[in-house]
Amino acid sequence: MDAAQVRILASSEMLKSFKIDAHERNGRLVVNEKVALPVKCDVSVSRQDDVELFTPEGDPMGVLCFTSVPSALALDKSDYQLAAYLYEQDIADFSLARPLLHDYAVIDKDCIDEYLQEYAGTSAIWGGYAHVSESTGIEERAYSGILTARRGVKLVLPASEGLCHRAVSAAHPFERFLKHYHQLELIVDWTVARKIARLPPTLAGFDKLMSAYSSSDMNKVKGLLSEYCADPAGIKPLLDRVTGHWETAEKIFQEFGKSDNPLEKTWPRVKAAGVPINEAVRVAAYWLFRVRCSIAHHRIGEYVLREDDQRFVVDFAEPLLLEVIKQVLGNERLHALS
Repeated sequence: MDAAQVRILASSEMLKSFKIDAHERNGRLVVNEKVALPVKCDVSVSRQDDVELFTPEGDPMGVLCFTSVPSALALDKSDYQLAAYLYEQDIADFSLARPLLHDYAVIDKDCIDEYLQEYAGTSAIWGGYAHVSESTGIEERAYSGILTARRGVKLVLPASEGLCHRAVSAAHPFERFLKHYHQLELIVDWTVARKIARLPPTLAGFDKLMSAYSSSDMNKVKGLLSEYCADPAGIKPLLDRVTGHWETAEKIFQEFGKSDNPLEKTWPRVKAAGVPINEAVRVAAYWLFRVRCSIAHHRIGEYVLREDDQRFVVDFAEPLLLEVIKQVLGNERLHALS
């Protein structure tokens, strides 16, 4: 709400028990001299009681309000909590009886400039919470109205089930992608261990296995996909979705590309005709590895994915990754190693 709407609501029966003063300062809503800033808290943070915020000198500057948690005393709101409720909700469906979408760092008006300049950017480090951008949220995955189960996909390791749970529990698409990608890394290690266990007493073939295992992470994943992705026709349409995210793809795969880029010289043709089907598995391995690096690595020489690249991951990279994982985990030759 803006200040004018808050003043209208403040005169209604709904808030008659509250004393409310509302105005705006530098484009921000100020309620009873409090400014509410939406935040996302670390999942390990206890949300039992709101937490007071202090400056390094010990001066109070606000309260971290856990307004996303249902309250047994729904109508018993502090000025800090009230500021958060009035900031987030619309006047048409305002209610103090339900939890909010976000938790809030509610800062005293006189401290807001110092807080934003000195502390907000590092709150994840010293406070266990991060500020939610006002311009971007978490991009949702669209369903077509139906889901079709996949027969024959098996989790060959107990740890794989844990990765599935952590992936669907991830708070951000980038985190979810990494958790799913860890399935491939886990399977690489498992397949090598199983193949070593099956070697003859002479250990013939041991040197070849160790040579492959000691190669680069990129080559390990490429080898895994080459061996267990048996349906390139199922991968190619997902690769061709790249044209809908061309700007981001060009940066990750080309501008920040590496020497093992299979499309380095034929990139212009991809936009016109898609990825050749005989290159689909090799390209999938390279592209997925490059996306993984762009999420996991924050260093010179890597393209670092930004918040506005979420749709690239949700609509393109993640569906491609999941198709690859389904093919690998659905391969009977992989199952035979168990």
